Amino acid sequence: MKLVFIYGAAASGKLTVARELAALTGLAVFHNHLIVDAVGSVFPFGSDRFIRLREVFWLAMFREAAEAGQSIIFTFAPEATVAPDFPHRARKTIEAFGGELIIVRLTLPVDEQERRIGNAGRSEFGKAPLSGTTAPASRPVYRMRDSDAFSRLDDRHIARGTYHRGSHDRQHLRPLIRMVPVATLTPRSSCSGVKEGEPGKPRGFIRTKGMEHPNPTQHQVESRFNTLFQRDYAVHAADMRRLYENAKRDQWNAASDIDWTAPVDLEAGIFADGLIDGYGSEFWDKLDGSTRRRLNLEFSCWRLSQFLHGEEGAMLACSQLVDMVPTNDAKFFQSTQVVDEARHTEVLSRYLTEKCGGRIYPIADNLRLLFDQLLGEGKWFIKTVGLQLIAETFAVGMFRMLAETAQDPLLRSICQRIVADESRHMGFSVLGLPDVIRGLDGAELRELEDFTVEACRLVMRGMFPRAAFEAAGFSEQRIAEVKRIRAEAARTNDYVYFRTVFKREMYTQVTGNLKKVGLMTPRIADQLRTLGFDPEVDGRSRNLAANSP
Repeated sequence: MKLVFIYGAAASGKLTVARELAALTGLAVFHNHLIVDAVGSVFPFGSDRFIRLREVFWLAMFREAAEAGQSIIFTFAPEATVAPDFPHRARKTIEAFGGELIIVRLTLPVDEQERRIGNAGRSEFGKAPLSGTTAPASRPVYRMRDSDAFSRLDDRHIARGTYHRGSHDRQHLRPLIRMVPVATLTPRSSCSGVKEGEPGKPRGFIRTKGMEHPNPTQHQVESRFNTLFQRDYAVHAADMRRLYENAKRDQWNAASDIDWTAPVDLEAGIFADGLIDGYGSEFWDKLDGSTRRRLNLEFSCWRLSQFLHGEEGAMLACSQLVDMVPTNDAKFFQSTQVVDEARHTEVLSRYLTEKCGGRIYPIADNLRLLFDQLLGEGKWFIKTVGLQLIAETFAVGMFRMLAETAQDPLLRSICQRIVADESRHMGFSVLGLPDVIRGLDGAELRELEDFTVEACRLVMRGMFPRAAFEAAGFSEQRIAEVKRIRAEAARTNDYVYFRTVFKREMYTQVTGNLKKVGLMTPRIADQLRTLGFDPEVDGRSRNLAANSP
């Protein structure tokens, strides 16, 4: 999926360029004035509600298009009521689903702008004329480059070069078209009757599966942060020191405290069947015993693989936090969490390698994106919210559920030990964040709010285990059926009992922790509602993951 993000000053030809590009490629045009006019019909332009709703609608469209694999062209006019980091959030939104942002800036001389402002065509969307002239426009020049509003985006998101466009000369758009793969830009009309993945035929607007990983077992993440060499050794936070003492007391050895001689009966299943997507449906009832057992094995290993990658990412993030956190009380505790996460990585990798035949699946896109953001983040309190407050809450809920419901006794014992560690990690955020959050200025709080919502979205929306179903021998048609059943269960909350309990408890814990640290702001509460939460009640989900990938 590609989001072609065309922006520029008034009368620079954004909509004209977008329509010409759409005519050449078949892409849909999402004109920003459609949302501006809709919201402005109810709330005054520039009011708090107008600004909030406009951005919610913009980002919701990007997210839905990215999920559907629908490439689009978006026209945008930067102005004072739009947050400077909006393009950055747009990029994060589509990248969560494997999309790519292509930014195009249109420029033209001031005298040319004044001549074009009065063009009658601008009245289509209520664009105000700035002069009375309607003189014909000469050929403008538009350059693809970044501006202050796009300064947070690195070079790979900016299309560079200079192009010329005449009102009837579409060939000058060809350099832009070449920046987007032909498979993505195939016109709709040429794709009729073509099935997803059918070899040798155009894929139209079908989303590419997953991110491209040159090496599926490693990748580099650019990180920028300052290391604080703290030489004040007094105790400033007694509660944090007690957490550190508990961590030292409760250490365990993955090599000697786990009974690795215990056999694992893979035929009997690892996870409870009720955790598998499609369980309890007519689809599940039609599966024979052999297929159910194979699916249980592959699904369980896929999910454990994501936990494994998450523990590795947490180890790296906590090692950064040792450098970044301000006090030695916090540094001491974070050093113990590095050891905890290393131990969890060790125990899960050993279980998958020795007991499950080495079935370690690649990292899922949502998880990779979350940890890329966490590891690249330069502010310790934002990193802590994403890791300890959001991701660890999810981990505690999942490992607790597995400790109670896993069919394999060895896995249950492993998860019981991990849960005790993860609960301490979650406690670090509850102790360390409230004072910091109270001291944030408006811009910092908004940045933290945005990050929190994005982290919740990546963690809570779930990841569909396509690779597990493929490994178990399911066809594309049957996988599509499972996704449909999964979406329907999410819309109706029609889950098996213990999955329902897990979701309710996890969402309650997330909202509870956000309130404890002072981060359940009205803006976050509004965004969580779009994810299916009801922050005012108990965080219980209504329709979460109904359209998860």
